[in-house]
Amino acid sequence: MITPDGVITEYTVPTADSYPLDITAGSDGALWFTELSTGIIGRITTSGTITETPRATGTAGWSLPVGITSGPDGNLWITDDASVGIDRMTTAGASTQFSVNDPNAALWGITTGPDGNLWYAQQGDDEVGSMTTDGTVTQAIFLPAAYASPWDVVTGPDSNLWVTENGSGNLAVITP
Repeated sequence: MITPDGVITEYTVPTADSYPLDITAGSDGALWFTELSTGIIGRITTSGTITETPRATGTAGWSLPVGITSGPDGNLWITDDASVGIDRMTTAGASTQFSVNDPNAALWGITTGPDGNLWYAQQGDDEVGSMTTDGTVTQAIFLPAAYASPWDVVTGPDSNLWVTENGSGNLAVITP
């Protein structure tokens, strides 16, 4: 058994069975996280104060927030698998939803790319998509591995996009 050298503090999310999934640092100095099973976006300060923002229902009639990242515009960007859209949310809670125009996308991870666009994993069709901060979908890149099922995407220190392929067991690197 390995024990930590530091102190671990855990904070209970106010909504039971909310399934916190992804987390990012916001431009307001707090951390923001998705609550997958409740459609809520949570905010926690570094002192442990948690507030929750219920999501507006999307085109599917409910919300399923999965991935979250801080955008280059200071807003939070959230993949919503239920509505197959991407939400832009201010740190004050105002939200705008953009469609990726692909009903099979199954959106998961999202990151700000080195080009200033938002890049997101489209698990349902084995692609990684790109969107500008005004909501314009710019491209979708097909991953060549059979059943790639991309789960997450991050910008690496080499300014490339790194993608976990949950279905194929691979890692992919995309040079934007």
